[in-house]
Amino acid sequence: MRRRPYRIWISGASLGLLLLCLEAFGTPAMAASPHVLRPGVSAVADGAQRIILWDRMLAVATVVQDGDPLGGGTKITPAAGCYASAVDGDRLLFGCDDAGSGAAGPLLYDIGSGRWRTPDGAAKVLDFQRHVLSSGLLDTFTFTGLGRNLAVLSGTGGKGPSISFVDLETGTLSNPVDNRNPRRYSTPDAPSGTRALCRPVARVARRANPDGLGRRRQLQSAVQVGRWTLRWWPEPATPWYTPRLLSALTLQRCGSRRTVPLTRGGFDSPVLTRRYAAWVRGNVLHVHRLHGGRSSQVRLPPLMNGLHYSLAGTEHRIAASAPGSGRATRIYEVG
Repeated sequence: MRRRPYRIWISGASLGLLLLCLEAFGTPAMAASPHVLRPGVSAVADGAQRIILWDRMLAVATVVQDGDPLGGGTKITPAAGCYASAVDGDRLLFGCDDAGSGAAGPLLYDIGSGRWRTPDGAAKVLDFQRHVLSSGLLDTFTFTGLGRNLAVLSGTGGKGPSISFVDLETGTLSNPVDNRNPRRYSTPDAPSGTRALCRPVARVARRANPDGLGRRRQLQSAVQVGRWTLRWWPEPATPWYTPRLLSALTLQRCGSRRTVPLTRGGFDSPVLTRRYAAWVRGNVLHVHRLHGGRSSQVRLPPLMNGLHYSLAGTEHRIAASAPGSGRATRIYEVG
């Protein structure tokens, strides 16, 4: 007797649910085996499509497009004393040593045209740094970020750390910390240094001092990319009271009141792209995929002397560096 073949009919909605389940339980969010760069090579990224590998020994920057092999890319050699600091789209920002003073002069490179340019406000930015350094408030300055409109200037040592937004064309500096409006967040991608959060997302307020003394309030730090917002508590106002590590990392989507708690405390270097959120807790790198909710963890080499990892990501890669530690930068592929 001949058996009739079975036929299975799957509706479009059921097929979509099946594919979502396969994505959630399929391949991990992050590859376990990293690309280990040689010592002296660090990484900066624009959060989207470009990662820049800076070889401190050779003084050469390599521009790698997201998805291209890390061994390839375009080589860029800046003027002596300059180093790759940040990238945004086609613009690459170099910081240039100011005759050993500890100040950093800005130098821009256009990746598309290959042209170098000193911003119009460079002299004013250098004068500000020299004044602060001569007063003993800080020891060194470096550029640590670049947005569509502003750069991020960080100072360390002395009575630091200190972070400022800088308009490289006018030399105007501003404070990136906004404790006034919970519906806005600080970003170098806006001329004013702040941008409105999508609703109903808002930064939560608390007392600035962990012991509850004083009336000054402190709002959460936040970053928004696409329809997702990452929020966390910044470093405490009194560093001697608790460690400098951040706490209470949460994720929220535009149009939703639901918040996703990612970790509670003791973490560093939160990063958000259109595809994932990442952070470091201890010596463990965590990556959480925005669509599907998959998470992966990988253990990084331990660091000594209170050093911490910093992260730089594109949509498909995440780099973990620890400047000053002697540890090699590790780059992981994000699925």
